[in-house]
Amino acid sequence: EEELVREAQLLSFDHSHPPQNLESHPASIRARCLAALHESLLQRGISIPDRFCDGLTFVIMIDPVRLPSGGVVDRSVMERHLLYTEADPFTRQPMSLSDAVGEEALRGEIREFLREHGVEHGVEHGGEHGGART
Repeated sequence: EEELVREAQLLSFDHSHPPQNLESHPASIRARCLAALHESLLQRGISIPDRFCDGLTFVIMIDPVRLPSGGVVDRSVMERHLLYTEADPFTRQPMSLSDAVGEEALRGEIREFLREHGVEHGVEHGGEHGGART
């Protein structure tokens, strides 16, 4: 029950100021927050560049990672995907989260885009999560 209350609080955030340290929250909550943020940007008439959107969910990413197949997804989406199948979602080849490589340049571009549009996303670099960072 305590987890449900925490999740409800996170999901009711002001979309121009998402929760602090979003990366430290469970992948399912991060994914929902990203979807809410994406919807909020669209409702404000902000066009989101395709390269900033997750290759599976098509919502804005905050922690993009490149998979062995070359596909780019948000780390939270990949964490959730790997709970069900330990395979690259684009090729079905076996993989683990450690095979995903952080896309720091793209991440910086996304952060700048959000700042330019008045979104203080509260995502700190180096959040506690699994997977490789480069």
